[in-house]
Amino acid sequence: MAARSTHSPDSPGAPSSRRLTIGYHTRDRRRDGFWAGTRKVPYLHLSGVWLQQAGFPIGGQVRLQVQDGRIVIEPA
Repeated sequence: MAARSTHSPDSPGAPSSRRLTIGYHTRDRRRDGFWAGTRKVPYLHLSGVWLQQAGFPIGGQVRLQVQDGRIVIEPA
């Protein structure tokens, strides 16, 4: 399930703040080489022209800092 924005981020004059929904992916779990079930893991998908306009070009690298209740993403 992909995260969805509450507005069109590619529109001119789009706000610099966005609200997204955390989705999930499923991952197979293995224990001692045997299948042990499926696990849901949080998933956040970011895409749009606004990323490039904000300094995150295709092929660019980013640095993530995880803090209490916050993730900071910066161009590397």
